[in-house]
Amino acid sequence: MILGETTAMRAFKSVEGMDKVGPAYLMARETAAERVNTLRMGLMLVFMEVVVGCIIADRDYYRKSVP
Repeated sequence: MILGETTAMRAFKSVEGMDKVGPAYLMARETAAERVNTLRMGLMLVFMEVVVGCIIADRDYYRKSVP
């Protein structure tokens, strides 16, 4: 019976500790996820700019070379 009470108290303290740390931890994870998404979006935009720039440059090059 004592083992059960000890386990229950440990579980309660763990949950109580998670409540205190929980919001800050969740906000930190959310901020990190936003940074990753921002970085991915930025890289995607740079990639798109390069691809579109190459397409436009090739189109202009071929237009000049064909009479």
